[in-house]
Amino acid sequence: MACEWLVHVCSVWFSGNTGLLCQCSLQVMQWRICAYLSLMPRIPEVVLRPRVRLDSKPTRKPAKKTAKRATKKRSAARVTTLADRTEAIIADLRERYRKAELEFYYIGKALPALNRPEIFQLYGVRTFAELVTKHILPYRTAARFIRVAAEYSETTVQSLGVEKAYQLARLAQLDAKIKTKPELLAKRDAVLGKKRISAMSARDIEALADAAAMRAGKSRTPKPSAAQRASVEAFREYLVDHLEMPAKTKIDAKRQVVIIEVPLAEVMDEY
Repeated sequence: MACEWLVHVCSVWFSGNTGLLCQCSLQVMQWRICAYLSLMPRIPEVVLRPRVRLDSKPTRKPAKKTAKRATKKRSAARVTTLADRTEAIIADLRERYRKAELEFYYIGKALPALNRPEIFQLYGVRTFAELVTKHILPYRTAARFIRVAAEYSETTVQSLGVEKAYQLARLAQLDAKIKTKPELLAKRDAVLGKKRISAMSARDIEALADAAAMRAGKSRTPKPSAAQRASVEAFREYLVDHLEMPAKTKIDAKRQVVIIEVPLAEVMDEY
């Protein structure tokens, strides 16, 4: 290809300058050029290819973009799959909890049938509480189930839950202002305090029941917590170490106060 091209160029040039060389010289020149080029090594095709300019900007590879998009799609798919699985687990647990609430209600319905002297004698116990505690479940929990089953219908317990239904029954008993049965209170979605029953939690109703018991004088004497005892003991040590008072402390958890006892002689001597 290079030989033919170069011969063609020379032919054209010599044809336009016939006055310089004759036809014979032209043929000799063509022959010499062909002979010379035939002895030259072939030029590699890689050299003939156009080289990349140094000042040219490298083009972005679309494959990387595609990979990034695929990674984002896979991440989104994983998140969606995780959300779906979590929602399915939560729905399953809700259904199981609803069924468990109904089972508690049925336990409360069935337990009173065991409150018979001949059954006590058969199992070698003296009371119903002893029978239930030894052979079924703690009596305190059983007493809640029995009370809920006695006060409410199955549908009401299903909507309220056992604990909330129990606290509502307890509040209706302790608060002298409430004259309505707990079942009707729940069906009417009555207002207790400043909220309706549907908007209250079991803990909210329990707080109202505890306050009503305090007003009625039927509450049990609460016990101070470990944190309260530790704080009061630290305060007593401060009085002894810094004020040099042989003080004794006592916590009144019902009134939420700390009683400090100091010998009267110490106070008279110092003040």
